[in-house]
Amino acid sequence: MHRWIAAVGVVGVLLAGACTTSSDPPPPVTEAEASSAFDQLFSIAARRTDAAMEELCELAIEPCSLFGLSGAVAHDPLGPVSAPRPDDRPAVLCSRAVEPDAWMVVVEGVDGQARPYVSQVLFARDDDGRVVPLREPAFWLGVGYSSEPSAGSGGWSLAREPSAHTDPAHTEQVLANARRGCDG
Repeated sequence: MHRWIAAVGVVGVLLAGACTTSSDPPPPVTEAEASSAFDQLFSIAARRTDAAMEELCELAIEPCSLFGLSGAVAHDPLGPVSAPRPDDRPAVLCSRAVEPDAWMVVVEGVDGQARPYVSQVLFARDDDGRVVPLREPAFWLGVGYSSEPSAGSGGWSLAREPSAHTDPAHTEQVLANARRGCDG
């Protein structure tokens, strides 16, 4: 009888251990988490320093250097100057879940040079479970997806790059694409 109780106890411990060490996927990002993550993103950007721009790039899951677009803010003299001022907090146009398990916040505001922008900011969980920007943390450059916004794919572009002169028609098209993120 004692062996049977001991065996049941060992099996119970093994089952309990298996349940606590399972590799369940992380929960989807919630609206509250994305809102909080955007607050952090804006606070860093509004510091408008070289160190802040580098911090933004390190925060993103897909580093700025990987694609080189927002990376310009960490390496271009206009990077910190183009970031919004602390009193120029953008308005949230909409906020919604996107696939897979990410959240998109569409914001509209003016950058540090008083130029209007609209951006789709995608948030996902990093390997540590923190909610951070998936890509392009320099939201004031105007990030718009040309197809259905998706954390995993989708053609996207920036309305402005600090190191390049941008065609006004291109800028307007990207800002229009970003606004369309609220249509879905």
